[in-house]
Amino acid sequence: MYNVIATMYNVMTRLYNVIATMYNVLTRLYNVIATMYNVMTRLYNVRATMYNVMTRLYNVRATMYNVMTRLYNVRARLYNIGAKI
Repeated sequence: MYNVIATMYNVMTRLYNVIATMYNVLTRLYNVIATMYNVMTRLYNVRATMYNVMTRLYNVRATMYNVMTRLYNVRARLYNIGAKI
């Protein structure tokens, strides 16, 4: 009877060790995934910041285009006035 109980104890100890090892592996995997999530969140924030910068640059470009168009029109009017004189 003692041998049966001792064998069961050994089997349960091995099973416990297997479960503990699996728990450690899953914990490490969870930490890796959490780190990847943090990295992806930072990359997403970088992308969003870049998008905002690009939008502002596009708006500056559009404003400059409008200013240049107005200057071109003013120049053309002055040229017409000069040609008429």
